[in-house]
Amino acid sequence: MELVAEDILNKLKEGNNEAFNQVFLCYYNRVKKFIHGFIKSEEDARELTQDVFTRIWINRETLDINKSFNAYLFTITRNATYNYLKHQLVHEAYVDDYIAIAQEAGNNVEELFFAREIGLLIAMAVERMPPPQTYIYI
Repeated sequence: MELVAEDILNKLKEGNNEAFNQVFLCYYNRVKKFIHGFIKSEEDARELTQDVFTRIWINRETLDINKSFNAYLFTITRNATYNYLKHQLVHEAYVDDYIAIAQEAGNNVEELFFAREIGLLIAMAVERMPPPQTYIYI
């Protein structure tokens, strides 16, 4: 069952701000609750919910009135949530790698990065050597 009438969705599609406000007020809590169920952060859930409604406003002209708005909203919300979670996984992996590097280097992270940079420069120089010199070096 749709929560907003078809005429409101038509007005939204035409760019009517009042129609958007009605849709926003009608669906905001449901969307935020759905997102919060996955990401468990109230602040991030609010921000992501704002992003969902921003996308609805930006893409309002492509809104298909003949299809279920609930399904459309659910799809946008689900995709936004999945993208957020994927981004969090990448971020956590990066942080974990950084922590591992810091632990490996002890208190001197700069030294480790410098050593890796020198190693990379040496590898590049070896690649440019003629094969007999590369063999000798290795």
